[in-house]
Amino acid sequence: MGHLTVMPRRVFFSGAGRMCAAALLALVIALPGCAVEPAEQRLQASVNGLQAAIEGREVSNAMDFIADDFVGTGTLDREGVRNMLRLQVLRHAQLGLTLGPMQTELLGDRATVRFTAVATGGSGALIPESARVWAVETGWRDDHGQWRLISAQWK
Repeated sequence: MGHLTVMPRRVFFSGAGRMCAAALLALVIALPGCAVEPAEQRLQASVNGLQAAIEGREVSNAMDFIADDFVGTGTLDREGVRNMLRLQVLRHAQLGLTLGPMQTELLGDRATVRFTAVATGGSGALIPESARVWAVETGWRDDHGQWRLISAQWK
């Protein structure tokens, strides 16, 4: 009686088939890394990004986190925030913003974040020339995966 030996078959793709197979493989490998971050992590990243932009004196980057319909203490709107940040950048060579522990409440695509903030400004010396402490309550909206600041009140 004879012996049957089964040899593994290799599948070869030509031209476009090879490119399609490579793209499919790359997609399968990349999918686990594309998992959507939980809302609270994305919100924390936005708060941190806004803080870093302010400390870095990057007004345009800070404005990326401010919603077009922003409202703040008094009659502050989005353009008022831009002007306030520009003034602080012109006034101080160095800006500092330290945020205290945050209390976060998520409700669908909206969030409220409360914290204390210490803002400092100066010429870059060891001790800043000005400092203020505020109790802050902010409102945020999730716009297609990017949290944007829609309101801020401080005392």
